[in-house]
Amino acid sequence: MAEAIRQLQPRVFTLENVPRYSNSQSFSIILSALELEGYSVTYSVVNMADFGLPQARRRLVLVASRGFHVALPLGTAPCGWYGAIAHLIPTMPDSHLLPKQQQALEKFLAGNAPTPLLIERVGGRKLPKYKPGSQPANTILRSHFTDHKGCHAR
Repeated sequence: MAEAIRQLQPRVFTLENVPRYSNSQSFSIILSALELEGYSVTYSVVNMADFGLPQARRRLVLVASRGFHVALPLGTAPCGWYGAIAHLIPTMPDSHLLPKQQQALEKFLAGNAPTPLLIERVGGRKLPKYKPGSQPANTILRSHFTDHKGCHAR
């Protein structure tokens, strides 16, 4: 990546990764290359839900520019999963709940007013979990794509 920065000389360079990446040798090399090439660099660990994304996920975000300053944008109010996709719902087909999802919905409605819910599809042995629209969506984990042998789908 450092060599690509030196050769391509982009006006703006962005990087996004897990927070611990900021302590890696790779990050240090990239940061040094940017600074040696005269880039103005800003980086921080941010909660992606503060930027209107439907996941509460902390990420390292770096923005570097040459000849002008680009700052990291300020976060907005946290956004739930429903707010992030509400404009898409009129174009989507109706959902057809699986029996366990229907049970989870009925359990929720027994003690709560109707509200948009995100109901997970996994969990055949137990009732699926649900999230009201004001909460962030679940982060998709690698383990969701692990088969019965412990292999990961690619």
